[in-house]
Amino acid sequence: MSDLKNPPKHQIKITPLNISTDLAEVASVWIASLPGYALPASSLQNLIPKPTAHHLVARITSGTETKIVGFALTYQTPSHHSGPSGYLSVLAVHPEHQNKGIGTALVSETLTFYRAKYTPCNLILGSSFPRFWPGVPRDLSNGVVRFFEERGFRFRDPEMRSVDLYQDIDAIDLREDDENSYVGRANRGGFTFGVLREDGYEECLEGQRRNFAYNAAWVEMFETLNPKSHPSSIMVAFSPSGKQIGWTLMLSPDSPVLQENWALPPLCGPKTGLIGCVGIDQDARGTGIGLALVSHAMQDMRNRGIKGAFVDWVAMDGYYEKLGFTVWRSYRVGEIQ
Repeated sequence: MSDLKNPPKHQIKITPLNISTDLAEVASVWIASLPGYALPASSLQNLIPKPTAHHLVARITSGTETKIVGFALTYQTPSHHSGPSGYLSVLAVHPEHQNKGIGTALVSETLTFYRAKYTPCNLILGSSFPRFWPGVPRDLSNGVVRFFEERGFRFRDPEMRSVDLYQDIDAIDLREDDENSYVGRANRGGFTFGVLREDGYEECLEGQRRNFAYNAAWVEMFETLNPKSHPSSIMVAFSPSGKQIGWTLMLSPDSPVLQENWALPPLCGPKTGLIGCVGIDQDARGTGIGLALVSHAMQDMRNRGIKGAFVDWVAMDGYYEKLGFTVWRSYRVGEIQ
């Protein structure tokens, strides 16, 4: 009889992930291998199936029993000519079966697929949309980074900032009468803020395409959030003349767009929403309008009963911290070319 603890290499079989038949086993491997990021099967069911997905599972066989012991979640980028070919978002192997070549086999099959399809090929460790982590979590063991380095991945400067932030917004105070607050200064400058309405949607999209056309996923997120079907999802900053000059997502925990595109906010609490894709028109940057915009978004979220705000994949140091956000998790960014 074969020893399950030391399966011969030929018993490792890599196949495409089938969400309808493999979800329960994949969720079990996730919980066992990533206990600090314990996502339920229902969350994975929302996040895993995407048109751009290329997911793999690793199975081992002992006698007549076959079971999933590892998986790789990857997503291709539609416009890879202006960015990476894809993202290796999650690689997980059950702790009982680590150090046996399973992770290596998953990485090898993943690279074979991407190198055959894309020239040049550039695979990032992390996620675009759906968003899991913006890199390799630093709270995992140092052996995780070494594992990828030994297989050809190169990590960027360890001082490079890539973090997720969180803030409890129960006690948010806009302090509009405080001349030193970002909101107070914006008000005195004639700037106003409000939830995006249907009649302003086209102007919003024009602003995204004008400022952020280099980031297709960013623009597509705003194209998804039509206020007719997704009300109270976008906060807008207006110039004194009434022109839209700033935007941010402000998604509630029950938003299907959040549930299908962001994995981690629920880990901060069931009533955690998301601040994301904060963007200011080129001509209005450096004025503090962005922080006033985020303040108004958090106030609106609090008024809707949301208890916490999650901001994902932040590179700027000290920006959101001015409003009370703190680092929730930190990551290392790596890639293979």
